[in-house]
Amino acid sequence: MLVSSEGPTFSPEIISEIIGYLHDDKKTLRTLGLVSKHTLYESHQHLFSTVDFLGPLTDDAYDVWQDFDRFLRLVDVAWTSFTPAIQCIRLLGIYGKCADHHSIGRGIPLARIRTNLPNVKSLRLRSLNLTSIPSYILDLVFQLPIEHLSLGLVYGCNATNLLTFIENSRFQ
Repeated sequence: MLVSSEGPTFSPEIISEIIGYLHDDKKTLRTLGLVSKHTLYESHQHLFSTVDFLGPLTDDAYDVWQDFDRFLRLVDVAWTSFTPAIQCIRLLGIYGKCADHHSIGRGIPLARIRTNLPNVKSLRLRSLNLTSIPSYILDLVFQLPIEHLSLGLVYGCNATNLLTFIENSRFQ
């Protein structure tokens, strides 16, 4: 323990160990995020390492894409501090078509958002219909520096179509 004019402090390594031990306790991690800049950074690493977007139980996927739009608009804000912690984006259980796909995704600066998500290395698509995902979202996620792509129960495409799409998206 270090002692400063403000009182005793712990070394960054000890703080990292404590927060790492509490990685499953979301409530405590949120509270620790209020203690100091270092605990905020460390708790963000656990709270925001994976961002999930879950499909509705209905056939209308509009709500999920509205949520994704809100997420992208938050990522685009300069004061947002959690984005470097995001390592994985998961899209799960989205089968229905987006009923009003023309009203979502407008004015979202994908290039700037791509730079604000520098550590997203994993994309997991599970239990969804690829054709239900708006094209601007596919353009964004396939332009991220993805190192791990996980597909499970993805409908609406075959391997050849998916590889062609990925190839075309990466070099636009």
